Amino acid sequence: MKKLLSLLFVSVLICCLFIGCGRTTNSACPHCNEAISPSDSFCSNCGCSLNEATISATQETSPINTSHPTNTLTSPDTKSQSTNPVHTHLFIAANCSTPATCSCGETYGEPLGHNWQNATCDKPSRCTLCNETKGEPIGHNWIAATYSSPKTCSICKEISGSPLEQPTQKRCLLCDRTVERSTTNYCESHDCNNSSCPYPARGAGSSTWITYCDFHACPIPGCMNYNGGSGYCANHNE
Repeated sequence: MKKLLSLLFVSVLICCLFIGCGRTTNSACPHCNEAISPSDSFCSNCGCSLNEATISATQETSPINTSHPTNTLTSPDTKSQSTNPVHTHLFIAANCSTPATCSCGETYGEPLGHNWQNATCDKPSRCTLCNETKGEPIGHNWIAATYSSPKTCSICKEISGSPLEQPTQKRCLLCDRTVERSTTNYCESHDCNNSSCPYPARGAGSSTWITYCDFHACPIPGCMNYNGGSGYCANHNE
């Protein structure tokens, strides 16, 4: 009877050691077989929790990939934290009126500012960067056409039309003969002998005709000489 009680006591003690107490000093981690002590809460090798199940020598475990053990210890009290992706700014280049701007609304630097070109005759002032315009064209400043040149803008040199047509041959206002000089409307018989004078000779067309006009002839009656610009000719300038 005593032997039977002794065997029963030993059996209970063994059960307490393997089942009731959880693990012995010779226990091993069920995942990686690393030696552990009864006071360990986590395996120092693979980091698994040792308090969730009783480890026994005969317990079968599922195979675990331990080629990349985690370096973070997990416990039932640890809360999972979600991490938001880091936003990287992608700035759209600045323009004349807006600084560089990201899609999130963040800005960088200052607007470039307009670079205005001067207005022209037919175009207003224009920004060379964004093509914005302001004001009005300044308009052409036309110089009238001549016999050799068409109407021309003195600012931009634009031309309009054609040169003036040369007039038909002039006729003398006194005798209708052809006028040779461009400075007068009188023929050689009736013009003033001063080549730049536009006036007719004194008494032209009459018997008292004198070769110079009233402005260039000597005022002495009958004298046909040039007054030299002093009022009388050299013969009467006394």
